[in-house]
Amino acid sequence: MIGLACPRVPCYILKNSEGAMMADTPDQAMTVRDVAGYLNVDEKTVYRLAKRGDLPGFKVAGAWRFKRSDLDSWIDMQKKAAQTKT
Repeated sequence: MIGLACPRVPCYILKNSEGAMMADTPDQAMTVRDVAGYLNVDEKTVYRLAKRGDLPGFKVAGAWRFKRSDLDSWIDMQKKAAQTKT
């Protein structure tokens, strides 16, 4: 990912693996493509996890959106669960 400073707000604009721009702020809504790049999984996996309720997301006009802060919390919970299994 390549970071570019935002001139007016305290954030960074990142380019995901496809070169698309995405904001790097905790409350920025992320698309399925953004989340797939962030988690390094296929977009179908993001859809499947969101539909099952395993991945924290919400729909806007029928399209899935995700808050980065929710994803970071979810990642932390997944890591803790993996540690207790071993």
